[in-house]
Amino acid sequence: MKDYSIFYLPFWYSKQTRFRTIPRFFSWIIIYVIPVSLSFLFVSPEFNYFNLFKSLLAILLVYNLYEIGYIYNDTETIKKEISPTLRLESHQLQFYENNKNNIYSFRFLVALLITFALSFYDRVFIFLLASWAIIPAYALYNSVRSRLNIPLHFVLVTLRYCSPVLLFTGGGGAYICFFMILLFPLINTLERCTESRFKFDYFKDLFLTNRKNGRYVYYLILLIAGLTCCYIFGEYTFYVFSCYAFYYMAFRLLSAQVNLNE
Repeated sequence: MKDYSIFYLPFWYSKQTRFRTIPRFFSWIIIYVIPVSLSFLFVSPEFNYFNLFKSLLAILLVYNLYEIGYIYNDTETIKKEISPTLRLESHQLQFYENNKNNIYSFRFLVALLITFALSFYDRVFIFLLASWAIIPAYALYNSVRSRLNIPLHFVLVTLRYCSPVLLFTGGGGAYICFFMILLFPLINTLERCTESRFKFDYFKDLFLTNRKNGRYVYYLILLIAGLTCCYIFGEYTFYVFSCYAFYYMAFRLLSAQVNLNE
């Protein structure tokens, strides 16, 4: 079946090109969707469905913009590479070439509509700024093929992972973003450094970047640090951070046992 809807439907492009297998899709739900959609708990101890709805709407905007970068990378950037990673079928690439203006126009229209809907909420400006920053950041990322991709990757993952919580914190959420960076973007970037094309031999030998065993040890360290700070300072934020660290540690430990890799 020729699936061209992936170019238009938010999340569907990611599902069909980045999370094709059930384990990878399941891993994405556990690693990203659940913790990010509940990140408002860093701000408020009370769970409510209105905040959950706002989080999901924020994720929708972030991923719709992020997938513009994915699409450009998989269709335009590959033209400049000697041995590109081909994630699309030839007929999909041809469809893109014939309809690229419509595809990008539709994606930006969706993003503008979501932005308009979110603009009625308080303290939304910083979140919208961070979300839309994905576009220039990804454009720069797609134009570079060197070690500079590492810090750019870190910026992109941070924007994707941390920006939704800014919908609840506004400009005063820098410290919460710091906690969330520790929970995923940092270790993800360190693991990215182990790719052979970057030639960082030091990171290949680093235990924490071992995708099977290093991951849950990393989260164990975060858990111990979080519980220690929670005991010393008694801050609610450290309690939530500790819960997140335990959540990730449990998942990484389980995934290591069943060889579940995203």
